[in-house]
Amino acid sequence: MFKLFEKESIIAYLFFSLLILLIGLKVFFIGELNLDNEGSFLFNHIIDSTSWNINVLKGLIFTIVLFCFYFFSLLYKHFSYHSKAGLVFQFVFGVNTLLAFIFPYSLEHVLVGFLFLILSLSLIHTDQRKDTVANFFNLGFVFTVSIFISSSMIFFLLPIIFALVIFGKSRFRDLLALIIGFFSPLVILTSILVLFNLESVFIKLISSYFLVSYNLLSNWEWLLFGIAVLSAFLTFPIVNSFTINTRKFYIYLFFCFLSVLSVYLLFNVAGNKAYFLVMILASFYLLPFLFEIRSYRTKNFLLFFGLIMAFFATFVQFK
Repeated sequence: MFKLFEKESIIAYLFFSLLILLIGLKVFFIGELNLDNEGSFLFNHIIDSTSWNINVLKGLIFTIVLFCFYFFSLLYKHFSYHSKAGLVFQFVFGVNTLLAFIFPYSLEHVLVGFLFLILSLSLIHTDQRKDTVANFFNLGFVFTVSIFISSSMIFFLLPIIFALVIFGKSRFRDLLALIIGFFSPLVILTSILVLFNLESVFIKLISSYFLVSYNLLSNWEWLLFGIAVLSAFLTFPIVNSFTINTRKFYIYLFFCFLSVLSVYLLFNVAGNKAYFLVMILASFYLLPFLFEIRSYRTKNFLLFFGLIMAFFATFVQFK
């Protein structure tokens, strides 16, 4: 079965289509949609997402998930040292997506994973250019905008600073560009609010970032945490065989892993656990391990087990 995925046969595409169908079932019919996006300044104070038609909201979430597949594939194909990755990366990501949807999901929940992929994708262009100043300005600007969409993105601050050390070509200029990029959206937003006498909205924006509560993992959340930790440890020895650029990217991912898992283990950021983001990171780590295994029996078992988990995650809802 694994060879069929590597060769991108019609059967592999049928399996992938089945995964897309299961995700559609989860989003539209079986999964529990959380309408409370309390960590999002955009959806609470500018756009009231709770007033939307429920089917429109689910359709938007499903579309964002499909875009996540696309951006995830761009990232993995760029950094993979396997010329024929096939559909394996989409299969693994599809299974992990469904596992993340075991729990109630929200628009903010899915957008956190989507924004993480966008910010990570921008690092590809940073690594390919001699002058990285403009890229780090854009990275800082998009990061601040992403915080307006979900306060959970605040976790990404440390990985971005760490990325500056790994990918930066001109440290001082890159750092300055990053800082200016951070504050530019805030200056623009503050100017607009002052111009229209809406200073009270700014107070609400600041207060929304203090919605952090201690909440240790419980029940099936430990399953997702275990998958993420196990995948990281399995892949760690393989990183040495990567090219320099791919190694740099996986070092950055590992720092994201440490930041996200720490928050995920101990805290709720604005009442939202980053299930989708955790499984994206687990997908990145599991794939090199899957390709490194020489035994096709083991590979086939892992793919088959993933399919079983996908059915399980689709038809069972845990609260």
